[in-house]
Amino acid sequence: MKNRFLSALLLTLTPGWLFLAAPAGAGLEYFAGWTVGESRDGYGTILRSSDGGRSWFRQGVGQLADVDLAGVVAVDPDTAWVVGKSDGYGAIYHTTDGGRTWTRKGTAGEIPDLDLTKVTSPGGKTVWAVGGDVGASTILHTADGGRTWHDRIPDGYEQAELQGVSAPDPETVWVTGGSLDGYPVILKSEDAGATWTRQSGGDVARPGYHHILGISAVDRETAWAIGGTIASADWFILKTSDGGETWNLQTEGAHDGNEIHAVDAETVWAASDSTISWTTDGGLTWSSHLSYEYTMGISAVDSRQAWAVTYSWKGSIWRTEDGGASWTVLERLGGRDLPGLWTVSFAPQTVPPPLRLVVDGKDYNGDGRDDVAVWRPADGRWMIAPHPTARPRIFHYGGPGDLPASGDYDGDGTTDPAVFRPASGLWAVRGVTRLYYGKSGDIPVPADYSGNGRTDPAIFRPSSGLWAVRGVTRAYFGAGGDLPVPVDPSGEGPARVGIFRPSSGLWAVRSVTRFYFGASGDYPVPAAYSGSGREFAVFRPGTGLWAIRGLTRLYFGAPGDYPQPGDYSGGGTSLPAVYRPSTGLWAVRGLTRSYWGGGDYLPVSW
Repeated sequence: MKNRFLSALLLTLTPGWLFLAAPAGAGLEYFAGWTVGESRDGYGTILRSSDGGRSWFRQGVGQLADVDLAGVVAVDPDTAWVVGKSDGYGAIYHTTDGGRTWTRKGTAGEIPDLDLTKVTSPGGKTVWAVGGDVGASTILHTADGGRTWHDRIPDGYEQAELQGVSAPDPETVWVTGGSLDGYPVILKSEDAGATWTRQSGGDVARPGYHHILGISAVDRETAWAIGGTIASADWFILKTSDGGETWNLQTEGAHDGNEIHAVDAETVWAASDSTISWTTDGGLTWSSHLSYEYTMGISAVDSRQAWAVTYSWKGSIWRTEDGGASWTVLERLGGRDLPGLWTVSFAPQTVPPPLRLVVDGKDYNGDGRDDVAVWRPADGRWMIAPHPTARPRIFHYGGPGDLPASGDYDGDGTTDPAVFRPASGLWAVRGVTRLYYGKSGDIPVPADYSGNGRTDPAIFRPSSGLWAVRGVTRAYFGAGGDLPVPVDPSGEGPARVGIFRPSSGLWAVRSVTRFYFGASGDYPVPAAYSGSGREFAVFRPGTGLWAIRGLTRLYFGAPGDYPQPGDYSGGGTSLPAVYRPSTGLWAVRGLTRSYWGGGDYLPVSW
C-alpha cells in the first residue's frame, strides 16, 4: 500500500512533455484552487491558482511548519483546508481569505502524532481528516470550524492505514484504507462519526483487492472509490448507487489507483500511477491519457476542466480545458522544478477572470519598439527585454500585493517601471518618484490624460465607478464588473476614460462613444493594428480569437494565453501577440516565438 510520505522512486521519464491545449470554446469559466506537496525552503508547499490553473503562486511562506503537506480541499474560492505530516502532531491549516493567511488548527492534545493524508469538507464548519500508518490511524472530525477536534476512529481499525475520506453532507462520511481480514476497508457513518459500518457488499472483497486510497461521494447514495492490488500492480474503480450496500467494479488498469473525483453521478475523473481516466456517462465508457508516474491527485469542476498533480522525480501540474483531449503540463515555477505534489483541489464556484491591468507604454529603452516584460508578484522580480529573443534585464522592484503600473512619468520618451500598492495607495516609479494616490480596492489605470506627453497616476474604483486622475480630473464612469480601459481613439492623445463590460461586450468611452463589440468573457485589447489611430479589439481566451473592429478577425493563441499586442517591430503597427505562463512562450504573429518567464511570472501589461 502506498504511503504518501515515502520518497518517490527514481523513474526514467521523458522530461519536458508538453501537450498544448486546443480551443475549447468561447466563454471558458475561471476557477480557483490549490495543490500541496513536499516542503521546500523551510516551509510546506502550498500553491494557488485563481485562473483555472494557467498560473500558480506559492503561499504560506513564513506561516507553515517545515512539513510535507499531502491533503487539500477547496471549499470555495476563498476557503481551504490542508493537512500533512506530523511535527509532534498532525499538521492542519486553514484559510478564509484565498490563502493570504494560513492558520494552524488543533493542538497536540487533540491531534495525534500521525501523518495526515486527506481532508474533506462538505462546507460550513464540518471538516474530516484521516491519516496514519500500519501502526496507528486516525479519523479526525470538527463541527465548529476547527476550534475543537475529536478522533472518531472505531475500535478495531487503528491499523487500517486510512487514506481516503469524503463527506457529501455534515452527517454522512466515507473513509477508506488498507486491508483488514483480507479485503480493503470502507467505513461509512451517517451520524457524524458516532457509529460506523464497514461495507463489503459486491466487488469490494474480490480476491487480490488490497487497499482503497481515494473515495468521492456525490450524495448519501452515490460514491466512487479507487484502489489497488496487494503489490500495487493493478488499479480498480468501484461505484455504489445504494449508499454502499453493494459496490460494483467499473474499470481497471495497470499500476496503483490513487485518487478519484466525482463531479456528479455521470462525470468522474480518476488518477492512477501513470494514467488519468474519466467517464461522462456514469461509468459505462471510459477514456484515458498517459501521465507521469505517481499521478497522485485529481480535481475537476465539470466534464471539460480538470487538473492532476504528480509526485515523482519532480512534481508537475496537468490541466485540460477540453475534456481530456489535450493537456498542458507545468513542471517549473520561478525557475525551479516543482516539488513533489500530492493532492489538488479546485472549488466548484466560478471566479471573475484575472484583472486586466493596463500600462501606458512598453518601450523601456527608447528604441521605438515595444519591449516584452514579465514580473513575479511573489517578490517583485522584473524581466524586460527589447524583443522576445533578447536577453532580459532583471531587477527587483515592488513586492507582494503590488500591481504593475508602468508609464512614461517623466516625459523622456521611455517607459518607467512602476508599481501601485493598493494597501496604502503608494505609487513608486523607479528612478523618478514616490507618491500616494488611491486606496485599497482601487485599480491603477495610468495614462497620459492631459496630453502633455507624461503618464498621469490614476485609479479606477470598481465599488463606485470613480475615475481619479491626479491633478487632472475626477469622474464617475462605469461600475463593478467593468474593466477600465483608458483609450486614445485618434492615436494623437490625450487618453480618454473608457470601460469594457465583459458581461455584454459594451464599450463606452466617456463623452465619445458607446457600442457593443465582443461577447461575455472577452478581454479588451485596443491597439494601433492599422498603424493609424487605435482600433477597438477583443481577445477571446477560450478560442484564441482576435476580433479587431473594422479590420479583421483571426485566431492566434490558445486557452490560457495572455494577449500582449504591441509594436514589436518598430514599424508603428501593433501585432497580435500572446504570452503563455505555463511554458513561458512569447509568440508575436508573423514575427517571432521565444521562451522566457513562465510559471509564476505574469506579463506586466495585464
